[in-house]
Amino acid sequence: MKTPKTHINTYINTGATNEIDSQRGISHFCEHMLFNGTSGTNGYIKLSTGDVFRKVEEMGGYTNACTGPAQTSYTIEVPSEKQNIEKAIQIQSAMMFNCSMSDDMVKKEHYPVCSEINMYSDMIPIKANNIATKNLYNINSTSEDIVAGRVDNIQNIDHKKVMDYYKQNYTPENMTTVITGDITPDEAIKLVAKNFKEPAKQNQNNRTFEKLTPITKTVRQDLVSPKTLATCATIAFNGPENSNLKDQIALELVLDILFGKSNSRISTPLKELNTNIEPSVSKLGALPTNGQIITFDIDTNGILKVSAKDLDTGKEQSITITANDKMSDAEIEQAIRDAEQYASQDETRRQLMTVQNDAAKLVHKVENALTHAGKRIEKAEKKQIKSDVAALQKLLMKKPDKMTDSDLDEIRRAMGQLQSSSANLCRIAEEKKEGEK
Repeated sequence: MKTPKTHINTYINTGATNEIDSQRGISHFCEHMLFNGTSGTNGYIKLSTGDVFRKVEEMGGYTNACTGPAQTSYTIEVPSEKQNIEKAIQIQSAMMFNCSMSDDMVKKEHYPVCSEINMYSDMIPIKANNIATKNLYNINSTSEDIVAGRVDNIQNIDHKKVMDYYKQNYTPENMTTVITGDITPDEAIKLVAKNFKEPAKQNQNNRTFEKLTPITKTVRQDLVSPKTLATCATIAFNGPENSNLKDQIALELVLDILFGKSNSRISTPLKELNTNIEPSVSKLGALPTNGQIITFDIDTNGILKVSAKDLDTGKEQSITITANDKMSDAEIEQAIRDAEQYASQDETRRQLMTVQNDAAKLVHKVENALTHAGKRIEKAEKKQIKSDVAALQKLLMKKPDKMTDSDLDEIRRAMGQLQSSSANLCRIAEEKKEGEK
């Protein structure tokens, strides 16, 4: 029998469309920073770097966060014992209102966030979705990825910029907390009132809101990349306004009829073409009058016709995307040559993603160990470890599409060096953690 779980979700009404373009990505960066500890003042609990994950895991729970164009969300899931629920609410409220952002931690967070941006830059479906979104709403941005931003933007974020953003947007009247699970409404309200205790701020006139002006005619943009042999497409439409609940429900019903079941109107004929379409509706702007974006993500060999008719004028607009279901012999031979040509590059990219992930975990582990070890480690040893961390982070800052096999070898050597220099540190930190339990 599964243990009942309770979810604590807090939604902040801010995201990528609440940023100026020179700071594109600061919402996502701020989300990362909230996991790096709290001050422990004003009645909030004190959390060190890594404590959010560690304390939630000790309760048998799970935590994560996500940044979107108009919303940033934080979730904690814990077994439904009363003490777990209260502890989780204490952790999340401290993150929302008592985050400590030292200059040192802001600088350290540049690396993992920039690594994410480099990783996303190789993902063609994400690039296609961003292009469609920017075209649909006339968004003029220097960032390929609206949410993640640019590497140079992130590297220019300092303590003042991220604290200004945090104080401006993370306010009680700009967030909603939802609790679901084995808890009564009265108990939930009482716990939230006790822990989410910041007063509302009246002056929110300085917040940034992206101007979202939907296009009036169809725009098509093709993206050709040597990094994939598959075909994908994204179609985007402007949907109901955020305040129009009636039309939002109607849209969800239409999408469910067309795509929601294995035998639905569009899913059935697509099976014969070995093709899939993923529809989604999401909030793009934070204002009530902003339209929600409707996207259709289509994989290879697909045929899709989407049409819209104005019931007053009878005018209809449609767009059809097709792909041939049969390749000629020449096309097959060319595909084989392409596959051979890019096989080594694909293997390098696969290895790179694995190594990047392992390296990020190692850096995170070592930095947490440095926090927990305190004065139990010699200054010279600590200096060497920090130098090895910096060397590894520098290697990982290079864009994935620019890396070669020799770069991978350098990263592996740097990881080996860091593992060697931090072995004693990690042992000391683990012993200290065990002693605290």
